Amino acid sequence: MTHERLRATVLASFIQGTYIMFTRRGYRCLLAASLLVAAPLAAQDDPVTAELDAFWAEVSRTVAEGDFEGMVATYHPDGVWVSAVASRPATRALRGMTAEAAEGAARTRAGEQAPRVEFRFSSRVHDSTTAHEVGMVRFSSTRGGVVAEDVYGLVDSYLVRKDGRWMILVEIQRWDMTKAEWDALR
Repeated sequence: MTHERLRATVLASFIQGTYIMFTRRGYRCLLAASLLVAAPLAAQDDPVTAELDAFWAEVSRTVAEGDFEGMVATYHPDGVWVSAVASRPATRALRGMTAEAAEGAARTRAGEQAPRVEFRFSSRVHDSTTAHEVGMVRFSSTRGGVVAEDVYGLVDSYLVRKDGRWMILVEIQRWDMTKAEWDALR
């Protein structure tokens, strides 16, 4: 069969309720579809992604256990923290919240409140020493048996690996996201 005849011939396959036409364009679609399926599978086996997952689990742990110093340690010493209204060195921004954060951490350690932080990502780009992670964070808390309303935020973080561990170099936070946007990142 000649190439021209192959292009003109429509071979249809019933795959998951749709027909795929094997033309040059169809081959590109098939390739693109296979890459879309293969890329997430490859990311699951990527050791750097696993390291970054462990990093975010550590951030969540510091919040859940009221480990304020541990939270500060997740930032690079020269890290920058950006909110909707300010940009400042991360350690200064975190330490500026010391009284409130220390009180919250003490309540958490005493079992009076149970905060929880979860992350979901829409974009994860990295090599072995740098990473850019964009997604959302959900903060929830229980205090005195009362469950507070969840708060959703954008997290746009630039990380570097220094001395074998990941640290946030720049973090941009915006706390105006919605549950619907959170649910869309499943």
